[in-house]
Amino acid sequence: MTLPPNCEEASDARNLPLVVYCSGNFWASPIGSDRQVAARLARTARVLYVDPPLAVRPGNIGALRAPALAHMGDNLWRLSPKSPPGVTRLIGRSVAVAIAKRSIRRCVDLFGTDVHAVVVSSLDPLLGVCETSRRVFYGTDDFRAGAELMGLSPRWVKRREGEQLASASAVVAVSEQLAERWRELGFEVATIPNGCDVDGFVHTDLAQPAADISLRPPIAGLVGQLNDRIDFDVLDAVADLGVSVLLVGPISEPVDRKRFNELIDRPNVQWVDRRPFDQMPSYLKAIKVGLTPYTDSEFNRGSSPLKTLEYLAAGRTVVASDLPAARGLGTDLVAIAKDPKDFARRVSEQLAADDNEELRARRRAFASSRSWEHRVDEFRGVLGIREQQ
Repeated sequence: MTLPPNCEEASDARNLPLVVYCSGNFWASPIGSDRQVAARLARTARVLYVDPPLAVRPGNIGALRAPALAHMGDNLWRLSPKSPPGVTRLIGRSVAVAIAKRSIRRCVDLFGTDVHAVVVSSLDPLLGVCETSRRVFYGTDDFRAGAELMGLSPRWVKRREGEQLASASAVVAVSEQLAERWRELGFEVATIPNGCDVDGFVHTDLAQPAADISLRPPIAGLVGQLNDRIDFDVLDAVADLGVSVLLVGPISEPVDRKRFNELIDRPNVQWVDRRPFDQMPSYLKAIKVGLTPYTDSEFNRGSSPLKTLEYLAAGRTVVASDLPAARGLGTDLVAIAKDPKDFARRVSEQLAADDNEELRARRRAFASSRSWEHRVDEFRGVLGIREQQ
């Protein structure tokens, strides 16, 4: 393995600490907390972002010898370890992790420096992959509550979660509910909720409206992944009002396809599938009310949805399901609904309400106070990295 072209420019930053960030999500996936945190850590550290092992196709086993290493920008690299087919099976997973460990160590050797910290946001046993006293387990979701959602054995998840907690020198949870559960097990846990990419939404009002929207205003809209975490009873109740409902985002499993198809077959509902992140302002420009309609499940109670803050950063009002993440924001800028009927009523009220620049400025300011920059400053404290090196 060799460093990719253009990495020479990092020579001026050789005094920066090296952080190995083993993500539970691929860099190319929809932009989530892992990528947001890693990209901002790279402003004051050198960051090696490690994708989950990618299974090669049968007949292409030679690809196992060539893990991809790419330079993603100043102080930021992405490593994509390859693994044999069958990584979801127990033996295959063990082999995949072993290959990932070897790839990470070979890559770290190229940097010629000690590893300052290892961050792992998955259940893969990678906290000890490099010699360092800082091993951070980052709970971006409630793994145990989401086991079945992710198609994993609850017993296996419980065991692996306990092993990760015991192996870590520091633990970070995305929600207070998850942090409390881990504290009850005897671990010290820092709570760092998800933040908001304020710069990506601040100019929404100046964006060109998306040309493929065929709904009549005013529009209530949901932006994000569409799966069984979403409360379709709520969306049905909102659509029953006869108002325009826009859905922007990919379908992800598990999802009730019949229920979803019945929803988007309504004449006042439109689905436009996945769109690039930089196009989101064009869709939010058309939306008056942002929707955060989640089921009241254990997994959702331990989550920290990105979309609520993104709506606010775009200056939009929000109606959200009554879950801890929404209540924890502690603001009247988010209308919290207790059930589908109440949700629909609040959407109707917000669609009919007057909107003005003062309100939009308040929403944007609130989102800015919870930006990813603020969240990553907290993360630097956990990692023992000074803001300015």
